[in-house]
Amino acid sequence: MSLHQHVSCLRVFLNNIAPGQWVHVHNVRTGLSEDGEYTYRHKTYDLPQVAPRTFRGFRRPDGRAGIRNELWIIPTVGCVNNIAQQLVRENQHLVTGNVEGLYTFPHPFGCSQMGDDHAQTRKLLAALVRHPNAGGVLVLGLGCENLTMDQFKEELGEWDSERVKFLVCQEEQDEIAAGAALLSQLAGYAASFRREDICASELVVGMKCGGSDGLSGITANPTVGRFSDRLIALGGSTVLTEVPEMFGAESILFERCADEAVFRKAVKMIEDFKGYFTSHGQVVYENPSPGNKAGGITTLEDKSCGCVQKGGLRPDRRRAGLRRGCHKEGAEPVVRTGQRPGVRHRPHRRRGSPDPVHHRQGYPLRCPRPHGEDLHQHRPL
Repeated sequence: MSLHQHVSCLRVFLNNIAPGQWVHVHNVRTGLSEDGEYTYRHKTYDLPQVAPRTFRGFRRPDGRAGIRNELWIIPTVGCVNNIAQQLVRENQHLVTGNVEGLYTFPHPFGCSQMGDDHAQTRKLLAALVRHPNAGGVLVLGLGCENLTMDQFKEELGEWDSERVKFLVCQEEQDEIAAGAALLSQLAGYAASFRREDICASELVVGMKCGGSDGLSGITANPTVGRFSDRLIALGGSTVLTEVPEMFGAESILFERCADEAVFRKAVKMIEDFKGYFTSHGQVVYENPSPGNKAGGITTLEDKSCGCVQKGGLRPDRRRAGLRRGCHKEGAEPVVRTGQRPGVRHRPHRRRGSPDPVHHRQGYPLRCPRPHGEDLHQHRPL
């Protein structure tokens, strides 16, 4: 027998369940497997009617818009994390007026990597440098790492020399003093930007779960989904993350694919991620966590039925997979193959506004999130 919840079949199996009996992990098991067959059955939904809206953001010279105006230090290698953090601590006096913050993004990568892993680190860090929420960026390297500054600049492509500065620690007599001088220059540039009214159609908002329990899929997540529908009705975009937490509810997303080409890409996204698990000898249904189960979630299918609701009802009109920009309005899932501390939510490359990642517990996260940072420390939008 299968259990139905969230107007979706969880495809889990129940044995000897009496009327009124508590249904939980002691008498429910997952129905997930590594294999799956999918058929495209397109469904359409009407979006809400929403009056035009604007937000107060920062227009950048390249035409993009950010919701924050901060100074960022991007380490090219984990070896300079402590130097970056010291620069942040000792230069907080630059955070004044229109300069809203000074942050770094520590990570353990940039050396002793090869192949696709090394390439992915370059791409992610370069994307952070391009992020329009940063009014000024200091790229900080050591000098002997695999990810050399020349490699990084090649990956970055063209950059604004007023907005982006580079520092290689081993080339400086005093890297702390040199870094402070460059941050002062960047602060002067960032201070020239002012908030202005920008059309909500330029917003791109990420969706994320956290601390999910048995009520998330019928309370908080659908509420975020309704927000998604309203933003998309305004011409904006939302990004649905955490692909492994779509397993078991992927058919709900597939129904929203605008055409069969998008459907095939979405199926490949799910199958590739399942393959990532199985290639390492892991099952695809180890999630949910003990805390999720203590809160009432039974299986991954149960959790996934909540996850996918954050994207609302709008069909996906773009490609599924790793986000590289905003081309059409709609909800879009994002592949995140492997955790990378500090860059959990991937910014896009060229167009659109990489705006707040909305955490369903009720507060906006910075996008992307500096590793180890207090999530509540920022002023409300």
